[in-house]
Amino acid sequence: MGFICTIRFCDDVSRRVQPPDAENRMSGGVGGITGAIPLSPPDRNYSYARHTVFQIEYHFVWVTKYRYKVLRGEVAERVRELVRQTCEAFEIRIIRGVVSKDHVHILVNAPPTMAPSEIMRRNKGSTSSHLFEEFPHLKKRYWGQHFWARGYFLRYCWADDGRDDQAVFGTSF
Repeated sequence: MGFICTIRFCDDVSRRVQPPDAENRMSGGVGGITGAIPLSPPDRNYSYARHTVFQIEYHFVWVTKYRYKVLRGEVAERVRELVRQTCEAFEIRIIRGVVSKDHVHILVNAPPTMAPSEIMRRNKGSTSSHLFEEFPHLKKRYWGQHFWARGYFLRYCWADDGRDDQAVFGTSF
């Protein structure tokens, strides 16, 4: 189980919410309203929006059509760059990732406004179209203009779920 802290509620909604520090973890709240909730270990980072503090992590895996092993060399590097660019454009932070010969793993921190299906639609769509433009030999292999297989794997990651992703994510993306 994670750390316990005190939630502070205040009337000033324009103030940006920051995670509690060590000295005020167990102090009373403002206005007499307090509550203790488990938090993740301090090594995890929270993301901030205008009125929300969130930590939504998804582990995605998607494969090439027919599991062809075409993600090598320049194609693999370009897939890595395109996924980074797409995620950056939509304020999705990549925590870890791996491009294998026939599939891609990414662990991302996504905003609450983006559905996981939308994240995958944008990643698979943009990488596919760019790869077909830049590498004409892929058009011959994938004659139907579909580079990625139809589905994907998704796992919502809890901070304290006890799983070790180091086996999957050996290197940074």
